[in-house]
Amino acid sequence: QELKTEYEESQKKIAVLSSKIKEEDEPLISIVEQILLSENLDRKNFSIRDVNLRTSTEDFYEERSIDVELKNISLKDLVDVLYKVQNAPSFLKVSNLNLSTKFDRSDSLTVKLRVSTFRFKEVT
Repeated sequence: QELKTEYEESQKKIAVLSSKIKEEDEPLISIVEQILLSENLDRKNFSIRDVNLRTSTEDFYEERSIDVELKNISLKDLVDVLYKVQNAPSFLKVSNLNLSTKFDRSDSLTVKLRVSTFRFKEVT
């Protein structure tokens, strides 16, 4: 009886989480590009590269990822971009954040990061 109750509660939690995840038909690259353009970043100062879908047979989800490189961005603009990415309705995750500056231009950053989104696999 306890296992049945626990299973039912788990199924309810999965249903709630699944309903919160907005399924996007739009490619991840387009979503991130729209965020960058909404922050008035010049197209020549960023590049986006698709990363292969990473899936493990043990996982209950699929991960789609892209690598983003931002050039000549200020710290303030970077914070704004990261805030928008983390609070996007598509549930995006930022990882592998790498910052670098030039000795003579500490106000201009070069940033590399990975943006991922996750989708639950169908459980059979």
